[in-house]
Amino acid sequence: MKTLMTLGMLVAAVAASAGAADAGSPACEHKLLPGDRNEFTCAVPATSKAQRMRFVAKLSGSHDDSSSTLALAWGGAPLPCEDGSKVESDGEYGDVVMECRFTLPATNGAQPKPLLASLKATHVFVTSHALTAD
Repeated sequence: MKTLMTLGMLVAAVAASAGAADAGSPACEHKLLPGDRNEFTCAVPATSKAQRMRFVAKLSGSHDDSSSTLALAWGGAPLPCEDGSKVESDGEYGDVVMECRFTLPATNGAQPKPLLASLKATHVFVTSHALTAD
């Protein structure tokens, strides 16, 4: 009985923290989708100059048959990640940090477009995410 209570508390804690945004990040809405998919829709503030930014998703519980891929889109168009970004993970153990560094062009008074981060994370838990200026 005690083991079931402990397991239940662990599941509740993971569920409560899954997808939690780091403090100070622009707002991102996290949706869990079928097929181990996660979507993060983030509000990007308007700016008169290009913005270097970074989207990070922290994962926990990775093991030999875990895999993850991260892709971004801005206003419906694919947004390439810069060199040095980590957008794939396969068979790593423990905690994994997926990261995409990118540059958004200036909006010059136009309505800001949402940023969409798509993360397929199989056999692993999403523990937090953040969109920050780089």
